[in-house]
Amino acid sequence: MLRFRGSHAKAADATPVTITNTTANNVPASVAVPASPCWLELAGPGFGVPFGPGSGGSFAITSLAATNFGSSSATFRVYQPGLSGSGSCSGASVISGGQGLRARIPAGQTVNLTFPGPIVITPSNGLLCTGADFINANRTYLTVVGFTN
Repeated sequence: MLRFRGSHAKAADATPVTITNTTANNVPASVAVPASPCWLELAGPGFGVPFGPGSGGSFAITSLAATNFGSSSATFRVYQPGLSGSGSCSGASVISGGQGLRARIPAGQTVNLTFPGPIVITPSNGLLCTGADFINANRTYLTVVGFTN
């Protein structure tokens, strides 16, 4: 319960609060994080590598871990792709790439990226897949952790 004193709120106890969203009481809401944990691993090199759960409403990526076993730096990019094909992510082709995240991994090191708000991927052409590009990444592995619904 919150108690207000002037313009400041003070937490009094840990009592749960229920907010009901109705037409009469319209409460702005955002999409909830999907509920089923998921992790995937990919290996470089490659451009336009589709990966993901394949089906569902959304894929929320909460962290990425990239390990470069090579002797020179490598780069990867993860993004929301435009896809053609059907059936599964491995049977699809990336025909376009949208906004994404790019990171460089020094030789012989691991880079961990954690996102306080997940990167949410939605279906393209009926498939729930993410796209990845690996640059100079012959011995680079990417582990993706998140949730699906």
